[in-house]
Amino acid sequence: MIQEILLHTLPQAYGLHREHIKLNISELSGDETLSETRRCANCKTKLNHQCNEQNMRINTNTATVTVVDHELYINQFNGTQFGKGKNCDYLLVDDSGCNYKIALCELTCSLAENVEPNEKRTKLPEGKRAKVMAQLEESAHRLVTKDDTKTYVERFEHRHCIFGWRDPFVSDAPIVPKRGDIEANMMIMGVATSGSEPILLHRKDICGLEFVFYQVKYPTIYKW
Repeated sequence: MIQEILLHTLPQAYGLHREHIKLNISELSGDETLSETRRCANCKTKLNHQCNEQNMRINTNTATVTVVDHELYINQFNGTQFGKGKNCDYLLVDDSGCNYKIALCELTCSLAENVEPNEKRTKLPEGKRAKVMAQLEESAHRLVTKDDTKTYVERFEHRHCIFGWRDPFVSDAPIVPKRGDIEANMMIMGVATSGSEPILLHRKDICGLEFVFYQVKYPTIYKW
């Protein structure tokens, strides 16, 4: 169903009748991870730091979740009204049978000091979280501002917008520091303070539909 929406219904609602639209689609089932490979490649060139390139952990339980590379999809419409504005990394959908959940997801790897607002900072003083919230909101608005696709989205029981955040210096595995190992202790603190549950940030009415915004800090698991 989501393939038909993205290949035909949504573009046509914006007056576009294109052939050869590309969809990068995969499926998640059980314990899985999501990554932002383009940013990971850039990170490797700047930091002498090894990691498993995971930005967010997700457990789908018994559901099979369809994952669409949303950024790649929208970028095909650059220069059109449909392609204007900010967009997020992924669209996650479970529309098999009961249309249970749809989620928009933006991933980032960033130090905590850059995620939080700081008026003294010249670059992005509002913080990366605020930037991501705007990306997610615009992505959701693009999807539901047209009646044909709004009808599809409003059938879902849950509509989520997810900010998947990883601190680049949080270890992939538990660390057992030696006495006096300040760096390892800081890593453990980063894992401990990330919490064990996603943080509900706020609820937002977008074109008459409620979307719930969450922050999921690695290694917290987002439970579908």
